[in-house]
Amino acid sequence: MSFLAPLFLLGAAALVLPVLFHLARRTPRERLRFGSLMFLAPTTPRLTKRSRLEHWLLLLLRCLALGLLAFGFARPFLKESGTDRPSTQALRRQVILLDRSASLRRDGLWADALVRVEAQVKTAAPGDRLAVIAFARGTETLVSFGEWETLPPGDRAVIVRERLERASPGWEGTRLGQALVAAAEMLTEDAGPSAEPGVREIVLISDLQAGSRLDALQAFEWPAEVTVRLEPVVARAAGNAGVQVFASTGETESVEVAPLRIRVTNAADSVAERFSVGWADRSGQILAEGGVEAYVPPGQSRMVTLPKRPQGEPEIDRVVLKGDASEFDNTAWTAEAERRNIRLLYLGGEAAGDARQPRYFLERALPETARWRFELVARDGATLKSTDVAEAAVVVLTDTLEETNGQWLRREIEAGKSLIAAPKSLAAARSLVAWLGASAQSVQEQQGSRYAMWGEIDFTHPVFAPFSEPRFGDFTKIHVWAHRLLDAATLPGARIPAKFDSGAPALVQVPLGKGNVWILTSGWHPADSQLGVSSKFVPLLWSLMEQSGVVRAEGKNLMVGDPIDLDPGLGVTGVIAPDGARLPLAAESRQFTATTEPGIYRLQGVRGETRVAVGLDPAETRTEPLAADELEQRGVRLRRDGPAGAPLAAETSRPSVETEERQKLWRWFLWATLLVVGVETLLAGLTARRAAEGGGIRP
Repeated sequence: MSFLAPLFLLGAAALVLPVLFHLARRTPRERLRFGSLMFLAPTTPRLTKRSRLEHWLLLLLRCLALGLLAFGFARPFLKESGTDRPSTQALRRQVILLDRSASLRRDGLWADALVRVEAQVKTAAPGDRLAVIAFARGTETLVSFGEWETLPPGDRAVIVRERLERASPGWEGTRLGQALVAAAEMLTEDAGPSAEPGVREIVLISDLQAGSRLDALQAFEWPAEVTVRLEPVVARAAGNAGVQVFASTGETESVEVAPLRIRVTNAADSVAERFSVGWADRSGQILAEGGVEAYVPPGQSRMVTLPKRPQGEPEIDRVVLKGDASEFDNTAWTAEAERRNIRLLYLGGEAAGDARQPRYFLERALPETARWRFELVARDGATLKSTDVAEAAVVVLTDTLEETNGQWLRREIEAGKSLIAAPKSLAAARSLVAWLGASAQSVQEQQGSRYAMWGEIDFTHPVFAPFSEPRFGDFTKIHVWAHRLLDAATLPGARIPAKFDSGAPALVQVPLGKGNVWILTSGWHPADSQLGVSSKFVPLLWSLMEQSGVVRAEGKNLMVGDPIDLDPGLGVTGVIAPDGARLPLAAESRQFTATTEPGIYRLQGVRGETRVAVGLDPAETRTEPLAADELEQRGVRLRRDGPAGAPLAAETSRPSVETEERQKLWRWFLWATLLVVGVETLLAGLTARRAAEGGGIRP
């Protein structure tokens, strides 16, 4: 017999207590009246050390109860060979989850993880069913249950070793919750060769860093029959620090290049707290004119501002952190924002400086920034040319549309462009709906002196999605003095994202071929409404151009694994990865998804090259140990040593633990203890009753 917790056997020392109780001298508690002693001759008292044990059976029962209790807490089990295990052990189902995220690139972690996987495979019995899954941002099945079952028992370890040799830690973040859910579902769905129940276990081999994302466990009900055994791998050097670049939107900054903001994060278990960070060349050396010092205590982060990007050839595109032992997250990339020229065609006959007309407000709503430069080309019906429509990225219409101009415009919109129409008169509105194929009489002018308000807005529509938060979604302060009553039912496929409080359409979307016509039934100039002077005008106009494919929202920090949205206007035909490999794209691809490593991705298009920076997940920098209760609070059933809330310490694979949990001999020892205590209580009661009946005093 063996024990998992042999230190509890020291409790057997308590066996001396019943013996001491039996040897202890008891003073009589009752008083007995006796006659006078004056006629008795005095004698000298004789001292004696003689004590004798009484009630041997009670003594043995009490010692036996203490001994059984100590054996039970020591968790005994009987060792068994692989051939004489119970039949349920032959049905053991086990999923080995192997972490291959970026944090496993730290010194020695990946090699240790592979050793642990091979050890798990070697200890598997021929009747066991195993699966091996590698995970980071997503999951990859290296060996499935079905494949394991078809492989000869002697070849299984060899096949797993070959698969592991082809695997390696990538650059993605750790989505631990998603991997645990996938493994648990695999275990619950796998029935195996028999319907009999068996052990279902997930063996998690990971560095279990605090930056692991567990959000997928929130909405998942953990199966009661699935347990998780933790096999943490520990880095040789504790602590880690990382650097992250904060991307700029380029929508509000001036044309001058602004300084770069950097966040330096230091893990809670780090020793170092002073670092150097700055612009670096391709060899990783910080440039003399581009570096600063940063003091970051363990467990905290600090914002650092770097000087403007140094000019050089090749372009300086990376920021490096020095002073940290783990270098996997010490480099961040940044691509200089490419300034794009956007040509807008404005169809209206008013003068440029007239503050009462729509053109005046449109020009001031699109200032020149570091990211965008808008060129407004104004034409009226007499001066418009077909080339003006062809060269424009988007068309804005406020005046009457002539028939000849309408033919050119229809051809371009059906090819994919967009028209933003805000007719400032009833005649302009009627010419627009007639061009769209509806009756001109379906449009009427608003009657009455009461102003209208934007009252019913569909915030699920992409145009109004940026306003979905309550603090941004109040349009009721925009008073509309005049608007056109448009019957949207006469326009094929029309959708109404916004209405006035009267129920009349405020914004109408009409699809036309591959493009769209956006109709504002009221203009934004003062004669029609207060829209042009409200805080909603610029973001609404920007959102309309985003939906038209003219501009894209920038400023998002792309991480490894995130897709890169491709601007249709660039005509991207291929992508050059950071390692120099050229990756082709399909003709009409809208996204590039193969961002497998950090660095600069160059989008090759018919209109030139665009550079996009992709970095590491900032959560990978938090390499301090994950607290055990972080998993338990989300319902995961753990098998681990140590109190809840303590950092997860490294465990070794012990088949004896599985044997003890399967046999559960401690329960038999506890039942035996209760039985012995019951017999002892009954016998002690009978003994006390007999003593009382005999007078309680011996001569």
